[in-house]
Amino acid sequence: MARGKNRTSSKRTKRLYAGLLAVAALAAAALWWAGRGEGRSSGSPERAARQEYAPYTGPLEFPEEVREASGDLPQLYEFVARRPDVFHYMPCFCGCWRDGHGSIYDCFVDEVESDGRVDIDDMGFTCDICQDVARVAMQMLAEGKSLSEIQRAVDRKYAAVQDQRTRTPLPPLSSAATEPSSL
Repeated sequence: MARGKNRTSSKRTKRLYAGLLAVAALAAAALWWAGRGEGRSSGSPERAARQEYAPYTGPLEFPEEVREASGDLPQLYEFVARRPDVFHYMPCFCGCWRDGHGSIYDCFVDEVESDGRVDIDDMGFTCDICQDVARVAMQMLAEGKSLSEIQRAVDRKYAAVQDQRTRTPLPPLSSAATEPSSL
């Protein structure tokens, strides 16, 4: 009989461990899922102390591929590079969050060097979604819309693909982003 009790105890222990493992797996899946959905725009507690961005008014030097691009791509790249205060708060919906992008700014600009040289991200060249979000933001900014209004409009336009949205923070409450006359 002692052997039977050990088997029963062993089965209970195995069930307990299996149950705990299942609960841990569900908790991990829930945390992962919570990080990808609609809650992205509200940001995380770490984003509460977000960086403040300012328009870039200095001279910019773009690579030849941008200067010679067709259509309005040169203007899009320049406007995005000059307005990190706008485009760091505009989400993208093309799935680029998988590449580490946090906003539409990352689809166009890797970095603006201290001498004005712009290291570009070439996603802005080929992605219709990236280009459209930048155009919508440019147009609405020219109409005097706030960053919050622009971000909400872009979110509504791409509601069908919210699962692809970058983890873009909400704009600051005082986001009266009007287009500076010098830009």
